[in-house]
Amino acid sequence: MDYSNNDTFHFNYRMNQRGITKGMVMMVLYYGRVQQDRYILNTRDVQSLLNAHQRKPERQPLTKDEIRLLKKILDKGGLVVVEMENRCITAYNFNSKDWWHFKPHHKPRVNC
Repeated sequence: MDYSNNDTFHFNYRMNQRGITKGMVMMVLYYGRVQQDRYILNTRDVQSLLNAHQRKPERQPLTKDEIRLLKKILDKGGLVVVEMENRCITAYNFNSKDWWHFKPHHKPRVNC
């Protein structure tokens, strides 16, 4: 997927504002998990990709550029890319405090 001609002005503006590169966005779109209209690649996902590559590099072949980009994403604390109808709308850093309601098996706490 090439989003270079299909992204919005807002997406480019926010990417530049937040120090997110096209390569990082492509990594999130490729390796990230989808929740609603968002591609999410948090620190836990990045660590598991890097650990899988270290344990069995022949199974999870990552290039040096991919490893470098994954480490950049790890330094940012993860990334989120919002995509709709093959157009990237916005991108921002992952903040786990804001994502508690997106957990797939989240059960509300019941006061006894």
